[in-house]
Amino acid sequence: VLQSSIAAADPADGWTQVSAGQQFACGIDGDQRAWCWGQDNLGVLGNGPALTAIMYAPSLVDAPGVEFASISAGGSHACGVDTSG
Repeated sequence: VLQSSIAAADPADGWTQVSAGQQFACGIDGDQRAWCWGQDNLGVLGNGPALTAIMYAPSLVDAPGVEFASISAGGSHACGVDTSG
């Protein structure tokens, strides 16, 4: 298994929501940004092309300008709702 070289960081202001999928999880931080970590099969981490890698630390979802109200992870997918619904 490859370790991704995409920069990862923990949100400084903590989590407002976390949802776990089959081999990954996603969360929303206090700034309403979405982060995901775990196995990146099929691009479920939302940070670019699927890398078939494991992200051990949260990686920011590639959604510039989007503020997330909620996020839900499933078997091999995740869905988010932005603050405008």
